[in-house]
Amino acid sequence: MTLRDLQAVEASVCAAHGIPEDVQAEYYARIGLGEISDEILNDANSAKFSKRQSLCDLLATMVEAANPSYDGRWQISQLLQESQRLDREIKASGSGTSTMSLSGIISNVANKSLLTGFSDAPKVMRQLAKVDSQSNYHERKFYRAELSGDFFGAVGASGEIKHGTLVETGYSVRPIQHGKQLGFSEEDMLADDLSVLTGAGIMLGDEAARRVEFELSALLCEAMADVGSGNFFDSAVNYINGSTTALSIDSISTADGLLAAMTNSQGDPISMNPTHLLVSGSNRATALQIRNSTEVRNASATGREPVGNPYQNEFDVMNSNWLLSGRHANPCAPESWFLASVSRMSAPLLLQFVGSDVPTVRNFANDPQRLGVTMRATLPFGVALFEPKSIIASKGKA
Repeated sequence: MTLRDLQAVEASVCAAHGIPEDVQAEYYARIGLGEISDEILNDANSAKFSKRQSLCDLLATMVEAANPSYDGRWQISQLLQESQRLDREIKASGSGTSTMSLSGIISNVANKSLLTGFSDAPKVMRQLAKVDSQSNYHERKFYRAELSGDFFGAVGASGEIKHGTLVETGYSVRPIQHGKQLGFSEEDMLADDLSVLTGAGIMLGDEAARRVEFELSALLCEAMADVGSGNFFDSAVNYINGSTTALSIDSISTADGLLAAMTNSQGDPISMNPTHLLVSGSNRATALQIRNSTEVRNASATGREPVGNPYQNEFDVMNSNWLLSGRHANPCAPESWFLASVSRMSAPLLLQFVGSDVPTVRNFANDPQRLGVTMRATLPFGVALFEPKSIIASKGKA
């Protein structure tokens, strides 16, 4: 048995436990095996490997790769003991976790499960964020840059091009490590059922995605609780309230007008067009009606007037009940909504990862305090408010 055989069995095991091929291909690309991912997955579907779908098969392949004298007749308890012995030898040699070790193999399966759960989870708030990555946990300042000086002026007869300068407004974010660990007993392993591991991995991935959503929604909730002059939400700039601000064509038109009126530091228009309408609770139905309806009729009209819906398919409707979560110190009111403009130039929120933008298994090893193994999954990230000119908040009521 070779490393490629072991990779094929691992891929076959993952497929049997609900890990889609596209997720496996993405995982291989993330660890530098993208060029051979098709070959691995094709091998996994071949007659040679497609029936090898249990933990026992995976352990047997690993033991055979390390011990050519293995005769294929061991029970899973023997295979597990031998795999753990090989693990200890690899670690004692100083080579760390290997793709041929028990912890390495199980970590691959767990990481694919994490990626599945993280990828499948709804990512609503993240659509309003500028996403970036850095290599450490240092506080980092992001700058919203504007140009000052001559307005891209005409070049004179002498060929002189006038100078401009950058005017920067800084926003700081410091990533924080987030994580969770789970223990699996020796009984779980001896049951020869990897669904315990893959199921837990999928749930951990889903929980990591929901934590990102929670942190991003917390930014808007706190900003809504602190409306004031010079703050992120300012009633003179990007915040509306009152009975006329309940979600409707008219109130969206008001918010749209505020976005369109945004200017840079020189007073020039910056052309913010709505791309996303964020709502929660019962506002979702109204938001979808506004976005999807072809006509909007005025029931009190006595003469002829246009009935076309100016906002049909003009923005994406997003619903996040994280805005209403009791985990927040100041959850948003269910009537509140947000109209945002997201582009390469601007976004209301900032999401900063360290290294990987998906959760990963940092450690999968024998637990010294129990018969079994422990899986530790982490996702380091930080969030911050970013560009107030790209979002209009509505209280939706008086």
